[in-house]
Parts: sequence; C-alpha cells; structure tokens
Amino acid sequence: MTTEYVSPKGIGASKASVEAFAEKVAVNVGFKIGGNIEDLIERAGGKFVMGSSGQGDTDSGSIIARSTNDFTIFISRHTSLKRDRFTIAHELGHLLLHLGPIQKKDPSAVMRATRWVDKSDESQRRAEWEANWFAAAFLMPKAEFIEAYKAVGIQRVQFDFDVSEMAAQTRAKSLVF
Repeated sequence: MTTEYVSPKGIGASKASVEAFAEKVAVNVGFKIGGNIEDLIERAGGKFVMGSSGQGDTDSGSIIARSTNDFTIFISRHTSLKRDRFTIAHELGHLLLHLGPIQKKDPSAVMRATRWVDKSDESQRRAEWEANWFAAAFLMPKAEFIEAYKAVGIQRVQFDFDVSEMAAQTRAKSLVF
C-alpha cells in the first residue's frame, strides 16, 4: 500500500506574522540562539534521515509529517551542518504552519514537503516562502540579529547564530542592511 502525500499550501500570512510566530515558537520551546535544533526536533517526536525521501531531494531537505509529534526530516548528504540547521528550521516551519490546515481538511492526511514544488502552483510556492521566513526568524530573531550585526558584523553573526554565510547575508538583506 502506497501512501498518498499532500503538498503544503501557503497559509497567506504576512512575512511579519510568520516571523513573529517563529520567534514565539523559539521562545516557547526554549530554543536559544545557536542552540541545538536536532535535540529540539527529537524531543518533539521527530526523526532524522540522512539522504533522500525518494522524491528527488538528494541536494536539499524534505519532511514527511503524519502529525506534529510524528515526522521525519530528510537531510541531504551533500550540504554543510550550518546549511542543515536552516533546512531543519525550514521543515519545522512547514510542520507548524502547513500541516494543521491540511489535516483540518483530512485528519489522516500525510504531508510531504520537498524543495521541488509545482512552479505553476502559487500556493505551493508561497508555502516555500513561508517556511523560509519561519526558518530565518526562528534561527535569527530580528532584534537579536540586528543588535549583533551592528555590534560585531556578519562573520561573528554567522558564528554566534550558527548559520551559513548565505543565511546570515539573506537575513541582513531582508532586514534592510
């Protein structure tokens, strides 16, 4: 028997509200800047698999979620640990933002989010943006990021927040630096 997977759809929330939600989640679960996201996921009932979910996601991550405490995050064997942290936070964003609406329609639905979305489906593209906004704010909360960036610069921010150079630069650009 094969499982029918449902792709995440955007919830239509503003970037600011997604980021505020991500920061609130981080505070509520006790996630600290530069903290161990892997332990957090495992405490929440998630599992990790190094490799593909079987859907062409060998170069990026993906998630299969049956519930908010029963999910598997797939991590590419071809990425850095710092990149993996963003991927994990991105997949957490899909879980917390997109699984609920899917299961509201069908409580037994299983969500699968991969990097490869139907480019003609605006809602799938939107879900990717929302997951990226969530990940950036979860790992690099706005106020703390701005303070650190102004005080110590981008290289130190990368180190303190334990993110890739690209993630730190993208966050700085999104915050108008």
